[in-house]
Amino acid sequence: MLKSLKQSIRTREGSARLLWMLCLLFIFSISFSIAASHVVLSAATAVYFYWKFKHDRRWPRLPILIPAMAFCYCVFLSAVFSIHPSNSLYNAKNLALFIILPIFYDTVRDLDDIKLIFGVLIFAGVISALY
Repeated sequence: MLKSLKQSIRTREGSARLLWMLCLLFIFSISFSIAASHVVLSAATAVYFYWKFKHDRRWPRLPILIPAMAFCYCVFLSAVFSIHPSNSLYNAKNLALFIILPIFYDTVRDLDDIKLIFGVLIFAGVISALY
């Protein structure tokens, strides 16, 4: 797994390499700390938007994005018209996790990347179980 990790990182350049490493770190940190995984996801989001602005400005045509965006729109609409809009908008902060969909869609390139993601997830699970 370590060999495929090195090769996977080596094949990417610049901000795409940093984005891939942040995605793997996000997957690894999910098992240990929600706060740490959200910090890593925030950094990955910033790098993703930089990469999209610099290299590929097209939004990915991912079929699941349409219902996800419709769901986010409905949640925001219901939050705005709720009895306590400020509380409702604050509680809708978890909708930011939907940014995972386009980030991973643009970052994961082939089956080897998917195998690496599962390897990192299993490795994090083993470490968490040993702890």
